[in-house]
Amino acid sequence: MGRVTALVVACVAAARAHGQLAPNRQQQQHAPLTAFPHSGRPTATATADSDSGSTESPQTDSPQIACPNQAATEEFTAAAFGPIYPTSDSVGVQFSTSDADLQRSYDHAIQCELGNGKEFLPGLANVVEGAGYGNVWLETQPMAGAMWAVRNLTQALANQLVFMRTQRADGRLPGMVTTNAKAGSPGTALTAEYCMGPQSLLQGQYFALPAVDVGWFMNVTRPRPTTVTVQYLTELAGVLERFDGWLRSHRASPAPGKLAGTFFLWSPTDWGGDNSDVYRGYTAPFASMDMAAYAYSNAHARSRVATMLGNATAAAHWDGVAATIAVAFKRALWSEARGASFDIETAPNGKVVDVLMHNNLRCMWHGIFDQPMAEAFVAKHLRNPAEFWTAFPLPSIAVNDPHYAPGLPRNNWSGPAEGLTYQRAVRALENYGFHAEVTLLGGKLAEVVNRSGTFPQQWNPQAWDGIPAGAAASGDCYGPALLALLEFTSHTHGVKPRPADSTLLWSDALPVEPHSAAVHATAPATRATYTQQLGAHAWTLAAGESTGTFTGSRDGEPLFGCTRGVRVVTALESSTVVGVVGISTVPVAIRLVVHASGRTITGTVDPNTEYAVDGSTLVVTRRVPFAPPV
Repeated sequence: MGRVTALVVACVAAARAHGQLAPNRQQQQHAPLTAFPHSGRPTATATADSDSGSTESPQTDSPQIACPNQAATEEFTAAAFGPIYPTSDSVGVQFSTSDADLQRSYDHAIQCELGNGKEFLPGLANVVEGAGYGNVWLETQPMAGAMWAVRNLTQALANQLVFMRTQRADGRLPGMVTTNAKAGSPGTALTAEYCMGPQSLLQGQYFALPAVDVGWFMNVTRPRPTTVTVQYLTELAGVLERFDGWLRSHRASPAPGKLAGTFFLWSPTDWGGDNSDVYRGYTAPFASMDMAAYAYSNAHARSRVATMLGNATAAAHWDGVAATIAVAFKRALWSEARGASFDIETAPNGKVVDVLMHNNLRCMWHGIFDQPMAEAFVAKHLRNPAEFWTAFPLPSIAVNDPHYAPGLPRNNWSGPAEGLTYQRAVRALENYGFHAEVTLLGGKLAEVVNRSGTFPQQWNPQAWDGIPAGAAASGDCYGPALLALLEFTSHTHGVKPRPADSTLLWSDALPVEPHSAAVHATAPATRATYTQQLGAHAWTLAAGESTGTFTGSRDGEPLFGCTRGVRVVTALESSTVVGVVGISTVPVAIRLVVHASGRTITGTVDPNTEYAVDGSTLVVTRRVPFAPPV
C-alpha cells in the first residue's frame, strides 16, 4: 500500500509538470445573460453556465443561459494537448465459427471498425462513430474505446483522452470533439463543442466507467499499477472530480422536497436523444433520470479509481455518495406502481413526463437502479411484446405509448431501435443478472445483421428483420451497432475480460431460434473457437460440434471442460474456476471438469442464475427471474 501511495504522489507531480492535470488552467469568465421565454416559461435573469468553477449553489440555467456563444466551443492544439501515454501490452481477438453467416457478419464488423480509425492529432489514434459520423461523441466513443480495448488498447486510450484533455475549466465535458485531420494525415487541432446552438450538448455521459475500464486494461497483466497506469488514473481522477463539480454547480436541482438531490436537464440533447419528441407537451427543465444516472456512475467511477490507487477510504466515501444519489433518484423519479422511472417538471406542482422511455435501460447501464427496480422494469416492460420486446426489440419509446413514432428517418429517438441501445444493453442487463435476455438480444441482432449484411444506425422495431429503418438509408459500419455484435458474440460464444472484478467470462450459449424468443434446446450447436490475447497470455475457448462440450485453456494448458449452454467464470491472474452462470433460456444439466483440482462438478444450471464453485458444489449467489418474452 505504501509503495503504491508513494508512486501516486510521484506521478501526480509528473502529470502536473506535463500539464495533464491543468491545475492552473486559465478560466474564462462569462457575463450573466438574460433568457428569452422558453417553452412558455417567463423571462428570467440568471448566472451563465460559466467557467466560474463554483460548487456552492445550483444554477437554474436555461438553454440560452447554458450556452453563451463564447463558451460554446474551445480549440486545443496538438502542443497544448499533452503527451499520450504509451500502451505496452499486446491485445487481440481471434474468432472462428462454423456458422458461416455469423462469421461473415463478425468479419465485416472488424473491417468496419478498422475503417473507422482516424488520427485526430499526431499519436492520438481514435475510432469514430462511423456510418458518416466522422467525429467522437461523449455518448458513444469512450464506451466504444473500452469495448475495442480487447483488440486495440492504443485507440481505446485515445478515445478517453480526447475528452479528458478537452474538459472545460469549470469541469464541463464536451459532447462532441472534432478534428481538422484530412484523409491520410493527422490533425493539428481539436475543437471541443459544449453546445448545439442554444442547447446544451452533453450528449450523454458514457465516459466515466469506460475510462476506468481502460485504466484496468492498461494494467491488466500486472499485480499492481505501473507508473503509466497511475499517471493515467490520477489524471482521470481529476477529470471526474471537476465534472462532479460541474454537475453539482449547474445541474443539481434547487427544488425542495421530493426533487431534492436530483439532477435536471433542459432538452434531450443532454442525453443524446436527437430529434426525440419525448418532451412534447411538457415544460423544461426536468428532473432527469439520465442526469441522476450520470452523477451516480461518476461517483462509482471515482470509487473504482480510488480502489485501483489503493485508497480504500476515498473509495468508501464515493460509494456513499453514489448510494445517496440513488436514494434521491428512487424517491423522486421511480414509480413503484408502474415499475419504471419517469422525468418530472421541476416547476412547483410540475407534471410527470408520462412517457415510457428506454432510458430506464440506460439507468441500468449506469447502475443506479437497485435489483428490485431492475427486475420490475424488465418483467413489466422490457420483456413485454406490447412495449419494448417488439418484433425487433428495444424501440426508443414503448410502441404502445402515444409519443412513439414509427417509420422515422435516420437518427431519431422517438421510435426506431437504435444501434446505440444495443451497445448499451449488454452492460445494462449483465449488471443485474439478466444473462438469458442478453443471449436472446444477441441472437436477434445477429439474425438481422446476417440477413442485411450491414450495420445501420437504427432499425424498425415492428419488423422482425428491422427493415425498413426509416425514410432515409441508415448506412453501414455504424460503430455502436457493430460493437454491439462483437460484444454479444463475446458474451455468448467467447472469452470476455470483466474489469470490475478482474475475471474472465467463458460463454457458450445455446443457439437462438430464428424469429423467436426461444432456443434450440436440442439443436446441433455450431463449432466456435475464440482466443483473447492479453499481454503475454492467450486464453482460448473451443466448442466442438459433436462433443457437446466446450473447453478453456491458457497458453495451451487446459483449465476446464464443461457441457455447452452455460458460462464459466475464472479469476484472471490465477485462472481458478470461480463460478458458473446460466446464460441460456432453458435449464442446462452440466458436467464441469476442473483440471487444476481434478474435481468434477455436476448439477443443473438455471437461466439467469449465478453460482459460486465451492469444492465440488455449485452454490447459488444470485437468482434473477426469467420468463420468455412471448
